Amino acid sequence: MFVARFFRLPRTCFSLSNAHGIHFSRGSVSVINPSFSAISFPTIQFKLSDIGEGIAEVQIKEWYVKVGDKISQFDNLCEVQSDKAAVTITSRYDGVIKKLLFNVDDMAQVGQPLVEIDVEDGSKGDKVSSQLKKCIRDLYVKVGDMVSEFDSLCEVQSDKAAVTITSRYEGIIKKLLHKVDEVVRVGEPLVEIEVAGMVSNTDAVSQHQTEPSKLLQPSVVATTSESLGHIASGKVLATPAVRRVAMENKVDLKKVKGSGKDGRVLKEDVLKFLGQVKEGNFSTFIELSPLSEDRVVPLRGYTRTMIKTMSEALKIPHFGYDDEVHADALMKIRNELQEFGKERGIKFSFMPFFIKAASLALTEFPSINASIDDKFENIIYKASHNICLAMDTPGGLVVPNIKHCEQRSIFEIASELNRLHEDGKREKIAREDLMDGTFTISNIGSIGGTYASPVIFPPQVAIVALGRIQKLPRYDSNDNLVPMHIFKVSWAADHRVVDGATIARFSNRWKYYLEHPSAMLTLLK
Repeated sequence: MFVARFFRLPRTCFSLSNAHGIHFSRGSVSVINPSFSAISFPTIQFKLSDIGEGIAEVQIKEWYVKVGDKISQFDNLCEVQSDKAAVTITSRYDGVIKKLLFNVDDMAQVGQPLVEIDVEDGSKGDKVSSQLKKCIRDLYVKVGDMVSEFDSLCEVQSDKAAVTITSRYEGIIKKLLHKVDEVVRVGEPLVEIEVAGMVSNTDAVSQHQTEPSKLLQPSVVATTSESLGHIASGKVLATPAVRRVAMENKVDLKKVKGSGKDGRVLKEDVLKFLGQVKEGNFSTFIELSPLSEDRVVPLRGYTRTMIKTMSEALKIPHFGYDDEVHADALMKIRNELQEFGKERGIKFSFMPFFIKAASLALTEFPSINASIDDKFENIIYKASHNICLAMDTPGGLVVPNIKHCEQRSIFEIASELNRLHEDGKREKIAREDLMDGTFTISNIGSIGGTYASPVIFPPQVAIVALGRIQKLPRYDSNDNLVPMHIFKVSWAADHRVVDGATIARFSNRWKYYLEHPSAMLTLLK
């Protein structure tokens, strides 16, 4: 175990950019004090910082500024798209945009300058000292708490905004170095975290506690982040960017109904509150015409990732299995719950039932919720049911997942599903939502399909494709020919891990829960 003196308060003060204060070397973690020497120069270059997850390059999706624009701290500069998430780059200085170094759709490497800014005289001198001090507003962890990457540690207040500091490691909180309402200088340690599987290098740590970093890096904000999940109940969940929009428009966030996870207030919620966004916008008819010439479109973002993933999937020996499910009882209970969902702002589709039934069946058949290791020597049975959903988005096929479905109610799954659909429409799926999936459901029926040959999403071992619900003639238990609501299901399993009999039994159990949804109540916790 290694106790890292973690998180000197960074200049950026938010989310993924907290990683800028960390330097990795062989067997050690070093804490780096961000540099502020560039403040003395009239022009600075913002460089693309390390977004994490091994991402080396991003695509410039949109610029929020142009040459000559006057900006302040925490103003949005641009949005970039990696193969895992859309991320917003924000300013850390007051100044004027001198030069944009990339065009929209250009690819930028980590460490490359993005924009040049003329820093105002007001950003120097006495003003700097106030910008280098932050007040601890709230602590979201206590000694002994287990934290994961991007879990919230605390909230700090600068002279311009309240921002959240999130963890870069998985580990255990060993010591809180400051109390609520204490004033902390940028660069001071905030908390000590015991990190598993690392070797201590005290000399390296102590050296970097005093030696400033020579690379000035920008603030980075995850567009759709779950980093505020541990905030105490009663507190408005919102990112600094959303708080800034609210502050500029004099909106009390407590009065805004949040549509994000756990009631998080999104930018769209604030704009809707202001009456600037109308609900139920419908796209107008667009007349299509054939291409006049060939067009080359570079592979970017999610599309490039899916191509790599599907290429890996070709190495899996797929086994197929088909069946059909009677949906009359399911339709009845879903219709009964529609009003219940409307009262709470949640849309109830059939998918939450499909997901919960799958989770209950996975408990009985853990080999379906497994993976095989890279050396093909071990099967790993996953404790968490992180059920993926194949989603068709404007940016292409995306496969986010709902975490810990075994611990969630159908209503909680529906709420998460609504959030993922909204994020997908805006191409704002968070990286955390794309990671660690264990089983996949693809609902081709939503666009009219009946049967499919689904492709397993590695390293998972099973996937199911659901057809549309149809009214078809079937014989009942009394041999009477009656109309029934039916949908087809198409399974694919990794035949190295799952045999035919197992997938058939699993399908039968899942099917039973859907045809007898009241049976699920006996197993809900």
